[in-house]
Amino acid sequence: CLVGSEMCIRDRYCADTGQEVPQTEGEIVRCINESLALKYCLAAMEMEACVGKTYPVIYMVGGGTQSKLLCQMTANACGRPVSAGPVEATVLGNVAVQLIALGKLKDIEMAREQIRNSQEVVRYAPEHRKEWKQALIRFREVTKC
Repeated sequence: CLVGSEMCIRDRYCADTGQEVPQTEGEIVRCINESLALKYCLAAMEMEACVGKTYPVIYMVGGGTQSKLLCQMTANACGRPVSAGPVEATVLGNVAVQLIALGKLKDIEMAREQIRNSQEVVRYAPEHRKEWKQALIRFREVTKC
C-alpha cells in the first residue's frame, strides 16, 4: 500500500526486517494468523516458565475459535494440541455464575460440566513441526521477543 510517495507502516516494517511484503488479501490474512499463532506460542512459553509447569494442551475460547486456520496454526506453532471452543465463553461463564448464585447449579464444577456437555469442542493436532520451529526462531528475531 502506498500513501502518496511514502510506504505504509506494514510495508516499511516488512522491508526494515527483511520480510516479504504481503500483497494480496490472502497473504495479509495468513501473515496475521501466523503472527498470532507464534505470539500465542511465546505467551505459553513465558507462562510455563513463570509457573514452572508445562501444559500439554492449549485451550482456545471465544470468537477466534471460529477460524479453523488460526486454531490449526496455533497447534502447529505451539507443538501441542489445541482444544477450541466454546465461541461464547464469556457469556456462558456469566450465565454459569448467575445460576450458581441463584442456587440452580451447585458449584463451578457443575457449571463447567454443563458447559462442556452443551458445546462442541474441536481438537487440532500439531503438524509441520520443523517448519514451525524455524518460523518461531525467525519470528523472535524479527520481533525481538
